[in-house]
Amino acid sequence: MLELGIKPDHFVLSSVLKSCSNLAGSPHSHGKQIHGYTVKKGFEIESAMTTSLIDMYSKCGEIDSSLTLFRAANGVLDTLCWTAIIAGCGQNGKEKEAIGYFGEMLSSGVQDRK
Repeated sequence: MLELGIKPDHFVLSSVLKSCSNLAGSPHSHGKQIHGYTVKKGFEIESAMTTSLIDMYSKCGEIDSSLTLFRAANGVLDTLCWTAIIAGCGQNGKEKEAIGYFGEMLSSGVQDRK
């Protein structure tokens, strides 16, 4: 896309991140490159982008990176972001944190997107 002069939006980049997290081999390096591009283009504040980044880092075993992104995303936390961090914690051996985040989500009064 970039070679053709087509500028991907945050939805396209979110899909690319999902693909990176499902690749065998070194998805982490590809995902980090996409993460850098999203920051450069200002897409990191989008909820879909944040959720995809949290998911990608979690699936690559980088739960600390996921937690950092989640904590920095205060303004864009929707049910998808919460679900991504809860699932990521559970998949990476942080079950207590997952349950804690679930309680925080309920307390926050977050509303599902309609």
